[in-house]
Amino acid sequence: MADIKPDCILKIKRERSENFDSATLAFLCDEVEKNIDIINSKQTNFITNKRKQQVWQKITDAVNARGGAPRSVSQLKEKYRKSVSAAKIASNIRKKELFKTGGGSAPPPLSDISQKLCEINDDTPSFSGIANSIEFGTNSNSGKLGLTLFTKIFLKISFILFILLCKITNCVKHMDLFIYTEMSTSQEYCCSNQD
Repeated sequence: MADIKPDCILKIKRERSENFDSATLAFLCDEVEKNIDIINSKQTNFITNKRKQQVWQKITDAVNARGGAPRSVSQLKEKYRKSVSAAKIASNIRKKELFKTGGGSAPPPLSDISQKLCEINDDTPSFSGIANSIEFGTNSNSGKLGLTLFTKIFLKISFILFILLCKITNCVKHMDLFIYTEMSTSQEYCCSNQD
């Protein structure tokens, strides 16, 4: 083994398929859209997986019937997955550019295929987020914990209830201490209460 030189080792070159043209990709998107409920099904039991395989085989047969380079099921799945990912990235960049301040020209519109992929997958969590969820994370501007609207409202209501409780029970000493602490941490609430 030590006598084998690196130049003697033959490298097997991977055979490449033709690139997907826009018409084939649009046709793939149309076929996926017809079967999106099965393809995006979250169930992973035997019957559902079998149906998914059948749908992808049907889509592969339809794409190959159009002519061009023959494609396998795995190639079409991968192309669709990467196309959806690229459409999501393009959509997010476009949204970010639309909400920037400072004027300037409008960002270019999404391509027809990206627009279609966004419409097909609009209700999936990867595009629209998880419904009825509370999101916690760091605020990129301040580095502090970012609070959602729900959390801010909850904190304000808790503060108001505490003040009412203190007034009812005449705990003025504790109320003043709490209000001082709350004022130093929540200027926006105190400013809105002074009106």
